[in-house]
Amino acid sequence: MKRVLFLVVGLVFLFSLAAFAGGGDELVATVNGEKITKDDVLYEISLYPLDKKDWAFSEEGLSQILSNIIERKLLVREALSLSIDTMDAVKREIARAKEDILIRHLLSPKMKAAVAGISEDKLRAYYDENDTLFIEPEKVHVYYIVTDSLELAKKIYKKLKKGESFEALARKYSISSERDRGGNAGYLTRDMFRDKNLADTAFSLKIGEISDIITSGGLHYIMKVTDKIASYKPDFEDIKDALSQRVAADLQNKVVDDYKSELRKKAKISIDNSVLYSIQPKTLKPSEPIGE
Repeated sequence: MKRVLFLVVGLVFLFSLAAFAGGGDELVATVNGEKITKDDVLYEISLYPLDKKDWAFSEEGLSQILSNIIERKLLVREALSLSIDTMDAVKREIARAKEDILIRHLLSPKMKAAVAGISEDKLRAYYDENDTLFIEPEKVHVYYIVTDSLELAKKIYKKLKKGESFEALARKYSISSERDRGGNAGYLTRDMFRDKNLADTAFSLKIGEISDIITSGGLHYIMKVTDKIASYKPDFEDIKDALSQRVAADLQNKVVDDYKSELRKKAKISIDNSVLYSIQPKTLKPSEPIGE
């Protein structure tokens, strides 16, 4: 039986709100005559992440949430008494927030519908058809000693050949950021090296082998490789959760992009680029300070 994965990326707010709405208009408290109802408290709870819901419904949580609501109402009342809501900058922020809310509620059903049909079979098919997206590149565990003096590099190299500790010499002489870790740069892929010569050398070394001196960008490198991990494709089960999020996000983005394109085609849009491109830093007007 197919297990349908209801993955709704970025819509936790809306869906949790739907789950907790409808508590009723029973009066919980009043603040200067303004009512706070059960629905008001439930709305606040809906904004908490799922792992905080148990706390939110506890006596401690409910008391704290009510206290937060009371303080918000007191602060809002004070802001209104000072006519902060009439400031141009504040009115613009309020208008933008209203737009964001309307857009979120417009798009959320479309985004939810886009991912409602994602099944494990579809995820596995996507996994099988897109090998290159999931291949983990080969890696080597590299230790560096880096100097800006070729003579010093040669001196260090001789010490290494005599069996002295790579890590101790790195701590003593290296100028790289890995110095305090004994030259340990961790696991690196080819594209994480400074240049191709360094990468080719590192990947050609055997485990435990120390490289010759390599000069790159005016610096002199000696490397040691302590481990290698071959390129591989992770098992489906190991990346299923991450894969489901990726597929869901792709589907949602496509639905939203298609919808916006459809609206643009229907709209009559006129753009004056001469005005648009005349907007420069010197044309900006300072906004009104808020809360400074």
